[in-house]
Amino acid sequence: MKEFYDKLALQRNDYILEFEAIGWHSLLDANRIKNDKTFVESEVLIHKAKEIVAKYRKRTYYLLEGVKDNIRSLNVSKSLKKACSLVLIVV
Repeated sequence: MKEFYDKLALQRNDYILEFEAIGWHSLLDANRIKNDKTFVESEVLIHKAKEIVAKYRKRTYYLLEGVKDNIRSLNVSKSLKKACSLVLIVV
């Protein structure tokens, strides 16, 4: 589980960095909007954000599937495997 949480934290940090890189924080900035008369810049920013969200949605899915496979392969009781799986549902 620690490995899973470490990977999840790294993924979250990468996600935030990608949003910072595209300037997401400025989406609702009044000066930026004022200078974006045709809203092309806004549309590009939103399109990039959607791509980032889709990419990380997929990465999160594969991360969760991987940890489920790891849980299934553990040499422990079924009840402990179930308990580990329930932890994933909460995450």
